[in-house]
Amino acid sequence: MIRLDSKYKHIIWDWNGTLLNDTWLCVEVTNVMLRRRKLPEVAIDQYRDDFEFPVINYYKRLGFDLENEPFNSICMEFIEEYEKRKFECGLQQDAPALLREISNKGLPQSILSAYEKGLLTATVRHFNIDQYFNNIEGLPDYSVSNKIGTGKALVKQFDCRAGEVLLIGDTVHDYEVSIAIGADCLLVADGHHPQNKLEACGVKVAGSLSEALDMTP
Repeated sequence: MIRLDSKYKHIIWDWNGTLLNDTWLCVEVTNVMLRRRKLPEVAIDQYRDDFEFPVINYYKRLGFDLENEPFNSICMEFIEEYEKRKFECGLQQDAPALLREISNKGLPQSILSAYEKGLLTATVRHFNIDQYFNNIEGLPDYSVSNKIGTGKALVKQFDCRAGEVLLIGDTVHDYEVSIAIGADCLLVADGHHPQNKLEACGVKVAGSLSEALDMTP
């Protein structure tokens, strides 16, 4: 658990898996795509163990023939299937309450996601939580690739020194981003990566958002 005291001047949230409970949907969409190609399907535990950024490496591991099938078309196929069903997902338990309480403390918050920025912004608005964020930053395309560059550009907007920003995410890549942008990191193990994989990063890992943050004064 991390105490949100005066040390932190900005909180950066990951979106997919951290605030939005969508791991199950990503597995179902992935399996739709695998069935179309007559490739073996994956269980959710296998997905969480193997999923990685950039996701092109994950697709290679699953058996997608990237020499004969453009990666961009695979990404668009995933997005099309995901977008059809994304509102079947809900926010992670306690997410709205935490966002509201952090906002009430006067602590600025932003989202940094590998989701395409336009779709990300529209989805956050759908859940009526956009008012809690100073910035909602996604990628300019659908490749679900590295978000370090976007993260570096984001923190340049803050009047913060190293260690005054906390990044909260659910994957090893979120840890990698935190190192690159000079932020502290808190990982939550109910998203796209399991507890043991996150603990290997050597930072604090919580089982859920409700376990992650100490909101006491």
